[in-house]
Amino acid sequence: MSMTVTATQHSFQHIFLSPEEEAALERRTLFQAKKDRNEKALLEYGLSCGLSSRKLLILSVGSSSTQAYDASDLSLSVHSGTKVCSREALQELEGKLKAEGRDYECLLLINSIGFAVKPEITRLVDLKDLEDSPELPGVPPLRAALERALPKAEKKVVSRHKGTEGYQCDQLINDFSIALAEGALAEHTADVIVDWGGASFKVFLKGRKIGSERMDANELLCSSGELDRKRLQELIQQIETKLTKLLEQEDLRTECKVLIVQTGRARELYYRNLQVAKAHSNVTKPATHSNATVVLWHKWIGVVENPGGYPHGVWRGSNRATIQQWLHDTKFLGAYPVPVKKAKGSPSIYCFSVARAGPEIDNMYMQRQSGTGIFACDGHAVYSNTNTTIDGIRTIPIGNTDSGLSVDHTAANSQVFMRTWMTLLNNNDWWHYDFVAKVDPDAVLFPERMRGHLSWHVGQPVFFLNCAKWHPMMYGALEVFSKQALGRYLAQHGKCESGLPFWSW
Repeated sequence: MSMTVTATQHSFQHIFLSPEEEAALERRTLFQAKKDRNEKALLEYGLSCGLSSRKLLILSVGSSSTQAYDASDLSLSVHSGTKVCSREALQELEGKLKAEGRDYECLLLINSIGFAVKPEITRLVDLKDLEDSPELPGVPPLRAALERALPKAEKKVVSRHKGTEGYQCDQLINDFSIALAEGALAEHTADVIVDWGGASFKVFLKGRKIGSERMDANELLCSSGELDRKRLQELIQQIETKLTKLLEQEDLRTECKVLIVQTGRARELYYRNLQVAKAHSNVTKPATHSNATVVLWHKWIGVVENPGGYPHGVWRGSNRATIQQWLHDTKFLGAYPVPVKKAKGSPSIYCFSVARAGPEIDNMYMQRQSGTGIFACDGHAVYSNTNTTIDGIRTIPIGNTDSGLSVDHTAANSQVFMRTWMTLLNNNDWWHYDFVAKVDPDAVLFPERMRGHLSWHVGQPVFFLNCAKWHPMMYGALEVFSKQALGRYLAQHGKCESGLPFWSW
């Protein structure tokens, strides 16, 4: 369906790129991407760091796939569905590349989805800082431009994330989306293109990105796992409505052609009609909750606290598919209400516990079901030596937690907690909160009371002493740090590890 429209009344052409068409389109746009100044500058930065060109792998992480290419010949390979969101995922990708005969010494991670978890990252540079440098031909000027921009970029990134082993930046360069959009514009002679992928759609006007918004492609599936064509039309209508409002702010010519291209995960769902579990299908639900959140809440909280509000056959032991089907059939009639998600407190607190298999995990179950302890904080996580689920929250594995006795006859578990802290700090979640608290599983915590003590120190690099038995000290049952203090530790933790006798603690 293709229509010519005016700048004040927008209509749209919608196409589904087949896998073959999408691959061909990418091939046509690769040359343009390779010539892009920022891409070349990025490669030159890796080479200027003294890295062997044949040992440098660059990963551009998108919402539904990761694109990998090396500096030796700028070859590109697309690893569909690979999300570099953890150390394990990165190691899995590395294993696949080694199996293909590709062996790299160094990785350079480019974030193209707004944030990136930091596994083994050499460096990330905010290439927007290069915009001030004049574009000059040849390799040496590019390297010189990079070297001029690096101090400014590093200062900006370090001040934000306090990292030395790897940098994360909220706004880094897009990968090949712009090149893909420009290629599609040239191919279809459109003025505006919408690239709808796995988790969001991006809007480009003559190759310039003018907006983006989340639009989950998994909503294209109905409860049976089949493609929901009615829902597809609803989502397309939503995109068109949002686009109309967005394009009203742009200076467009009289006749404007808008193209909606379904790529990546959205295209896969259309062509391959992938089957998924009913727990991830579309249901009638409050707009503020995801499918998984609603189902898990009813399974682990609703039927436990108010079993009388549920029909026969829906109980604590029901699987998620059963609860999902019941929610879909009844549209929540008679269901225990799902609470509205609370906004962050002020100051905001991220709490975590290290819980071993056994009574400590049982204790965390109790806190989770009652919404107390760390689960009353704004953000929370449980690290453990066992891989399990605590009422819908997956524990984060940290390996062996066995420990002996320290010099003061307490558990010599310093190395366990050092490993836990580095696992936490290598993830970006904690940075979104004002304070981070380590809470023992058997400690009683009232976050609302703690906020009053913390509110005077927001933005300061501080930790809190909580005991004065002989002299002011910090007992391990509750350890509270500001994010600024943790940023300083992250930047200098190597000095602590090499200069302190922690092995006896």
